[in-house]
Amino acid sequence: MNVMMLTAGEGTRLRPHTTFMPKPAISFLNVPLYAYSLFFLNELSIKKVVMNTFHLPSKLKSTVKSFKHTYPIYFSDEDTLLGSGGGIGHAKAYFQAEGDFILMNGDEVIIPKSNDQIRHAVQHHKASGAIATLLVIEHPEVGTKFGGAWVDASNRVLGFGKEKIASSVKGFHYIGVTIFSEKIFNYIRPGESNILYDALTDAIKDGHKADVFPFPCTWFETGNEVDFKIATHRCMDMLASKTAESKYLMSVIRWRSPNTEFVQMKNRVILADKKLDFDFEVLMGYNVLGEGVKLKKGCRLKNCIIGPRVQIQNVDQLENTMIINDQDVF
Repeated sequence: MNVMMLTAGEGTRLRPHTTFMPKPAISFLNVPLYAYSLFFLNELSIKKVVMNTFHLPSKLKSTVKSFKHTYPIYFSDEDTLLGSGGGIGHAKAYFQAEGDFILMNGDEVIIPKSNDQIRHAVQHHKASGAIATLLVIEHPEVGTKFGGAWVDASNRVLGFGKEKIASSVKGFHYIGVTIFSEKIFNYIRPGESNILYDALTDAIKDGHKADVFPFPCTWFETGNEVDFKIATHRCMDMLASKTAESKYLMSVIRWRSPNTEFVQMKNRVILADKKLDFDFEVLMGYNVLGEGVKLKKGCRLKNCIIGPRVQIQNVDQLENTMIINDQDVF
């Protein structure tokens, strides 16, 4: 199975952090966000992965190349931002005559409820004859905060958007993963476009079937700093709970960031590189400390996310703070 990962976007809602680092390369629990998407596919036999680039491409590439993956990863460079549809169209040469492929966002944190779910989704897609199978969840904010995939009683997609389609029976939240037939390339327009609202919508109008596949999971929104912090806090609580979800998270962390350890004591939880020298007593609440962080002796942290190689040398206390840029000294 081939994979297209969307990693070209500017991450505008997560500025200023994405001014210095492309969002898929930003660490979430000390693991680059793009790696959560790859780990999600571990149950499948992956032939190759293609990642599109536009915003800070050298930083994305260096982050990806710093780890030895078991399959080749190629980069499809864009001179202008082409959107999800145009990005796939630009990378068409990697997928021609190679059958179905998976499209994924490169900044999703998805924790499946059980094993083999993605494999079952692929099997469903192949048996259905659909041009696309979208992985979805139920979400109370579909139609308000999020646009929905609106379906009929048989889970066939009728269309997309925040406004409910009159003939639909339900709206699902799309979690950023689709299994596509290569027929979708017949509907991708030249230049910038959206894969769902343009290409897939045109294919549906042309009579092609697109299905949703309800995918039991925990899905986290990380698009802005508030949601990123909430997701981090919830995941730290998961790690402390010793559940199947915490086991999955620790598997991702051990795979991509093996020097990171999770420590819990009293009302404190910390995820940090094993090589860091710090006084546990000055860290309150939850804190995530990346590789190579330099922390002023005695500096008190509470509910902070400190990215790799960040230096905290000039302050005595930080609370509810997220620092990603390793070029600044605080």
